[in-house]
Amino acid sequence: MFFKKKPKEITVNNPITGEIISLDKVEDPAFAEGMLGPGIGIKPSNGEVLSPFDGEVDTIFPTKHAIGLRSKDGAEVLIHIGLDTVNLEGKYFESFVEKGEKIKTGQKLVSFDIEEIEKAGYSVVTPVIVSNFNDFGDIDMPKLGNITSGEILMTIHKK
Repeated sequence: MFFKKKPKEITVNNPITGEIISLDKVEDPAFAEGMLGPGIGIKPSNGEVLSPFDGEVDTIFPTKHAIGLRSKDGAEVLIHIGLDTVNLEGKYFESFVEKGEKIKTGQKLVSFDIEEIEKAGYSVVTPVIVSNFNDFGDIDMPKLGNITSGEILMTIHKK
């Protein structure tokens, strides 16, 4: 009998085209201080969130502004579109997946209207967080600057 060897690394692709900023520059203390886990912020240049890996939708908020994903290898990633955008109650957001749905790398998960969200007075800076970071060893974070969706965002190393 052959057993599939568990990978030592989990690759998380970038879910949103835009500019990467360090998490401590995100204007929300819960994210900036790493209370929810390590990660990065993205200033989006387009309004599409794509799946960063093969896995499953763990959570999608009713307001569609945030989505929690679990990779097939066990990494949990939170993508929180904008800051305080929960207050928009789903306006300017559209979800293409549901909780429990299996997802594939590059699959469209959520779309959002950057211009309308900003007109409503909200930032679209999007934290991307590894929420179960305690289950892993190191996380290689990306360099700051522009990145296209689908490029490698971070690599999570298993203990």
